[in-house]
Amino acid sequence: MIIEKYTDAAGFIRVLWRTQAGNDLLFKFRDDPTTQQLEAEEAKWVSANEFIDTASISFNLTDDGASLIKIVMQIRNNPNLTLTQYNNYLGTVPWYEAATIRYFIYSIGTKLAARNDIQLAGLTEAQFLSQVRNFIVNTPLRKLARLIFGNLDAFN
Repeated sequence: MIIEKYTDAAGFIRVLWRTQAGNDLLFKFRDDPTTQQLEAEEAKWVSANEFIDTASISFNLTDDGASLIKIVMQIRNNPNLTLTQYNNYLGTVPWYEAATIRYFIYSIGTKLAARNDIQLAGLTEAQFLSQVRNFIVNTPLRKLARLIFGNLDAFN
């Protein structure tokens, strides 16, 4: 419904319109709008803002800390871990845990590459795993805890 309608200094017709949900919208037209035009503009606005009040899902990879700590410790305890052994291990855990671990290893690798701690150019999956594995094995545990989980005591 129209709350207010006026012509501004530039000659445009301004309409303050209240939606059925109680939102006030200000529209600008060159010519006097019809009710159908205003309802069409309201429908466009409602469609564009349909999900504006939907809360986002907050998640953090480290929410699955137990699985991630377990894979880091397994890599540290097996410094010669091969891609085959890694994939065999992933086959023993539930699919969602395997997906989390795969993404975790990928994330570590890309973040380490961004820090120039490892090189990724032209690597195969086995070479990529090898680079990440070597970093995990050769980095002090407390430093890994700080880098990955943000605190020094994650592995205690």
